[in-house]
Amino acid sequence: MKAQRIKSGSSVVRVFQSRSGKYVRFELRWTDHHGRLRRLKRSQRAAALTEARRIAADLARGHHHSELSLADLASFRAGILNLYGTGKTLELATAEYAETRRILLFSLSAGGEGRGEVVPSLKDLAQHWLATRPTAAALSTSISSLVETFLLQLKTRGLSARHQEDLRARLRKYALYNPHATHQHTAASVQAWTLGLAVAPRTRNNYLVAVQTLFADAAFAHHPHAPAIRLIKPNVLGQVRKAIWTPAEMIKLLTNAARFDPPLVPLLALGGFAKLRASEAAALRAEDLRLDDAQAILQDGKTGGRIIPLPANCVAWLRAYAPKDGRIWTMGIDAMGSHLRKLARRCELTWRPNALRKSAQLYDTLLDADYRRVSREAGTSQKMMRRHYVDPTLATKADAETWFGILPAAAPERVIVPLSL
Repeated sequence: MKAQRIKSGSSVVRVFQSRSGKYVRFELRWTDHHGRLRRLKRSQRAAALTEARRIAADLARGHHHSELSLADLASFRAGILNLYGTGKTLELATAEYAETRRILLFSLSAGGEGRGEVVPSLKDLAQHWLATRPTAAALSTSISSLVETFLLQLKTRGLSARHQEDLRARLRKYALYNPHATHQHTAASVQAWTLGLAVAPRTRNNYLVAVQTLFADAAFAHHPHAPAIRLIKPNVLGQVRKAIWTPAEMIKLLTNAARFDPPLVPLLALGGFAKLRASEAAALRAEDLRLDDAQAILQDGKTGGRIIPLPANCVAWLRAYAPKDGRIWTMGIDAMGSHLRKLARRCELTWRPNALRKSAQLYDTLLDADYRRVSREAGTSQKMMRRHYVDPTLATKADAETWFGILPAAAPERVIVPLSL
């Protein structure tokens, strides 16, 4: 028998009659909204035609026919059983799963990854989250205890002694002024603290790097804000053209230091005449000064150990004021900065960070334009020295000769301050 077409709009349902022995059956065939061929059987012609009209009308109105195949029905039942006890409906669970897969696939494709890589399952993600999530005990630990634990491990990490001392001073200061629980330390709070420091911009960046080094430690692997803290960008440093000392200013600094704060004299001489960084000069010990050979042996500087030639006037100042044993500077980096700023105010000047070292490199280059030698002695590159340290327009060769001719008085006068009872 030829198929009978039941039409509604553009939707068509065909009704076929078939015979099996003495039994007659009527089969409905149509294509659903997913493009799948669907079949349905009825034993009566009238029932078949009624069902065909209903299906055609539903298709024309855009309604999906709810008839499930046996495989669909089995999958639906299995999904309901799998979700038992989770409190999730089947549609919500499938929506969350689909969204998670889209996020993973998009992230891998956006980063240029994912080729041949197996996308993790929700089970894998859940297990990873449980293994890496921060515990309440870890988040409530004080920052001071974690800082001290971190500092105890510095020796085993191959860091130089100077680097260890620098981290120790900066991180203890950070912990002192930020005593709240670990989980309260955020990128915003770290940035606000560093910006609020009354120090030079470069020093502010050094504090930021120290805190970022702390939060890069394994102890903070589960800290929710550690990644954001490590991504804080340092402050942009402006170029300050007037960043050297004149010979007259250097005489003021050395003279006042000799009278009122003698331990500063070796630091001024080593920085201003021998081109040492303040931290390198402070790290020297008396036995590192070979004054008869006009040399200083830097065991552990920013650029590693090196031999520092000492100009004649530097040797003279060190003979008069350097300690005979122990450290050249016995107080910390912060105390050094405080003493130097106080000394500059006494001289009616404003302290210029790193100006001693810049002055030494500039004046030495004016006397002998051997950039390779000067940069090697200063522990820097020729490119850095030309860009940041040496500006020949700031001084003359006569200034340089005066600079390296600054010598201590034969009998330096010191002020004795009686102890108050």
